[in-house]
Formats: sequence, C-alpha cells, structure tokens
Amino acid sequence: MSAYLIALQGRGVPLWFDTPYAESMPLADEVLGGAHRWFEAPKAARWTYWEERACAIADRVFTSSEMDVSRLKKLVPGASYSILPCWVDADAVARDGAKTESSEPSDGSPARIALRMDPSNPRHRKTLKWFAREVFPRLQRAMGSATPRFELFGWDADSFTRGKVPRGNEGIYRGEATFGTWRELVHASHAAIFPVRLNAAPNSRYRAEIAEAMASGVPVIATGNALEGLPVQFGTDCRIAEEANAFASELLRIETDPLHRQRLSQAAERTARARYDWRASLPLLKNELERS
Repeated sequence: MSAYLIALQGRGVPLWFDTPYAESMPLADEVLGGAHRWFEAPKAARWTYWEERACAIADRVFTSSEMDVSRLKKLVPGASYSILPCWVDADAVARDGAKTESSEPSDGSPARIALRMDPSNPRHRKTLKWFAREVFPRLQRAMGSATPRFELFGWDADSFTRGKVPRGNEGIYRGEATFGTWRELVHASHAAIFPVRLNAAPNSRYRAEIAEAMASGVPVIATGNALEGLPVQFGTDCRIAEEANAFASELLRIETDPLHRQRLSQAAERTARARYDWRASLPLLKNELERS
C-alpha cells in the first residue's frame, strides 16, 4: 500500500486520513483484547461508520474486490468506486530456498501445516476445537506417525495451545512463538489452511494472508468463507473444503502426492503474481488517475 501512496503523492493527488479512526481502532483492539466477544457488534458498527464517512467525502474510492464494492455501495450509493487489487508484494514474499528454512523439517519430524486463525475470537476458538475433534483424527488414522503438525498463527495462539483444545488432542497445535511472522511460518510449511467456518467480524477475513501464502508458492486449503472477495479458481489456484472429511482428504492428498502439491504451488504463485501483486495493479491506478 505504501507504494500506492508514494505514487499518488508524486502526482500531487491529495490524500485524506481520518486521524480519529487511525487512533481509535488499534486502541480499541488493544484494550478489548480477548474480551472482544462482547463488543463485536459495536466494533463492526464503528468500522462501518468510518467507512461510510470516508466514502461520502471521497472523489473516488479504491477497494480490493467486487464484494467490497457491493457492500460499500449500500452505505454510500453515489460514490465512485474502482477495484484495485493490492494484497501482496510477490517478489518480497517469494520463497527462496537459499534464504528461508526448508518446508521439510531437518530433524525428521512430521511436516508442518500453517493454520491461520485468531483464538481470541470465540467463533474461531469453536472452529479450532471442531478441527481438533473432527478433522485431525481422520488425518491421523490415514497417516499415523507421519501426520503433520499444525502451527497455529494468530492472536492468543500461544495460550490457546496450552490446554484449550479437546482432551486427547492437546498436542496437535503448536503456538506462534516458533516463528516470528506469518511469512516465516508459511515458508516452512507444506500448506496453509484457513478453516473459517462461521461468519466473523468484517476484519476477520484473511485475504492478505492467503495471497501471501499463494505468492510464496504454498498450497492453500480454505473454506469459501475465508476466500470471500478473492478472485481464485477453485481446484486450480487453491483447494476449497467445508466439512471434516473434505479437509482431511485435501490434507492427505497434499501430504502423500508430491506432484499434486507441486501443481498447486505453481498455480498459486502464478495467480498471486498476475492478480494480487501491487505491481500488476499500477497500470489500473494510472488509468483511474488519468480519467479523474
């Protein structure tokens, strides 16, 4: 996003930032923390208020997907909207074997699967417990000691892995302390999964994280809910799974079929570079500015 701001400033385009919004949202997240389950509706309403205010005074609104345009048009029908995908810097996140840890653990332990959820969200905790209870046993029956380990990355991941999963499955998740960033974890994983089953607050979507995993050449398995707003070709760019059997089957195939994993990896990286990289969007931005 900073590249867009520099380009706009270089053309003399005035930029507007709502300071109260910029200050209040991080503060609210920090103060509410794990207790935010009681405040999800007010937070969503506050988010909507600032979106509506910004769209109402803007000459043009740039957003990242058709889904966002449809939602914002309901708030401010008269605004001028343009779609400008800008989720990832593909060159920066591309996995380089010479610089990053291999996705194959060096100690002979099972492969890693990167799992992106936020246990601080009660709906996500419920999904993680469902995954431990329904998906993991199916995969374990098929793979035995070779069953991959799931590295959970998200808010409150470490505390969740210390005893908040169903009894008997306590060892399936590891917390985010192992890796400093989502990118490091993805680079060290066979796949990235996003089992978002229940509707959550508007800022609980993981488009940027999904795009980053794809740009890294890592296969993605996700629910339709997690993929909302991302232009992907299901089955080619990523795999979609909703129920326990489907998730277990997709994970099993990725772990036991290297050619399938390679095809998904290559297709994901191609799509991320062609459709999600901010460089691919710069000509669109240039055209929109010249029309204004």
